Amino acid sequence: MLSFRDEDWIFRHGPSRFEAWIMPGHRKPADVMWGLELHYKAGGARWRRVEEHVRPEVDLAIRSWKLKSGRWTDLTEVKYWDRNLEDQKRTGLPWFLTWEGGMLDLCHRAEAGGKHEFSHGCEVFWQVREREGGRFLVELAAGVGREQPAEEKELVLPDGTRETGERDPSDFWRETAAIYALEWVPFGKVTVRVPRNARDHLACARHRAHELLGISTPPEAYHMQDFLVVREGREEEEAVAANSLHDDVFVKLHFHGYHEDE
Repeated sequence: MLSFRDEDWIFRHGPSRFEAWIMPGHRKPADVMWGLELHYKAGGARWRRVEEHVRPEVDLAIRSWKLKSGRWTDLTEVKYWDRNLEDQKRTGLPWFLTWEGGMLDLCHRAEAGGKHEFSHGCEVFWQVREREGGRFLVELAAGVGREQPAEEKELVLPDGTRETGERDPSDFWRETAAIYALEWVPFGKVTVRVPRNARDHLACARHRAHELLGISTPPEAYHMQDFLVVREGREEEEAVAANSLHDDVFVKLHFHGYHEDE
């Protein structure tokens, strides 16, 4: 479910996922970089006869954040839901210099067939609420503009008893945030940078994924990206240049069933 502008949005399962990047210098799980992507297309009655590729769309991405433990099952520990104002006062630094939860990148096409608009580095609060197999319930709010008030509400129990309890934080975000999302997101892909001289690139990538992320099951699919390979008919356009990327092969391991829909 996405609340953004006055539109009904359909969640796109293919490209929406958690993704991890394992680089040669990563020695422990906490070194691994992570990303989250959520993708949507406009739905509802008024878009029923409009082809999907020209409908309004929203792409949300939070990149370059880390897990303290690094294991993929520990995504349930992600909780960047509150800003630590005490740390900000103690250090005297702007909040975004001490914030570890990443920044939100937004790509939005408002009109059918129109141009995409980009917003980078937006403030975002987000958390993982629970896990079900390989999927995680993600809650995200951005564009809030003010702190959540410390409110209480009166709860009426089935027997008529009245109790005072804390207000559900989700209610606040839905009412005030410019962007609010609540989605089940799969653990989708791991990209491993493997030395070119490795005897078996796939085996090396799987070993690194097991060592740093605790992944023991084989991927549902994989593909390799080699920057030294020039596609046929595009030799002049893709001429090989001196670049450290050419020293390695990038192995992409897919762990959810929607990878063919990316």
